[in-house]
Amino acid sequence: MSVHIDKIRIDGGTQARACLNEQTVAEYAEAMEDPNTVFPPVVVYFDGREYWLADGFHRLAAWRQIGRTDIPADVRQGDRRRAILHSVAANSAHGLRRTNEDKRRAVLTLLEDEEWSSWSDREIARKCAVSPSFVGALRGASVHGGQIAETRTVQRNGTTYQQNIAKIGEKPRPRVEPIELIEDEPPAKAAPVIDDDPVEYLARLMLHATDDWGRLASALYQVSTAEIREFVLEAIAENEANDGHL
Repeated sequence: MSVHIDKIRIDGGTQARACLNEQTVAEYAEAMEDPNTVFPPVVVYFDGREYWLADGFHRLAAWRQIGRTDIPADVRQGDRRRAILHSVAANSAHGLRRTNEDKRRAVLTLLEDEEWSSWSDREIARKCAVSPSFVGALRGASVHGGQIAETRTVQRNGTTYQQNIAKIGEKPRPRVEPIELIEDEPPAKAAPVIDDDPVEYLARLMLHATDDWGRLASALYQVSTAEIREFVLEAIAENEANDGHL
């Protein structure tokens, strides 16, 4: 079947390649000048109104370059989205070999679509003729509507279901141990006031063994070094005079 070249739509996002290779277009055009050279027809999807090109962008460009108006076409029933799904795997087995950027563009075409992004990595890989790991590497960078899809459609053992993937790959949160609250230490109590002369009491403590260190500290707070020295010397002298008794 032939279709007029101007009726074939190439502006519907059905081009899965990153760009056309102009050298390839020129080589095809040169080969097409020979009537004995036969190229395969382009693949188009017809939705009842428009012909959407799904495979054969280099061939169409070459035929246009040599002025061909009616070109051979494999016409299939389907809309623009059917043409897109066909295009993402186009040239995986024939024609100009796809570059990594071509494969990346094909996968992102599905990952950035609201419906297709819910498919599993394996299903998208099958549609794009790439590896599931290639899809998985791109999925994390693919954002639809500002958010990464939280579910995807999975087909397994003949059953189709929705899988929640929101937490896949998420690191578990570390367990937070309860913190034992320690009460603040009570404020230090004011040193007790010595009822008698602190210097005299201090001298008594220094001359006789005692465990009353709190009262000793209190006495130290209330006298100066000079006073201590003076009265201690007096207390020692008095002690000696009284035969060891204050």
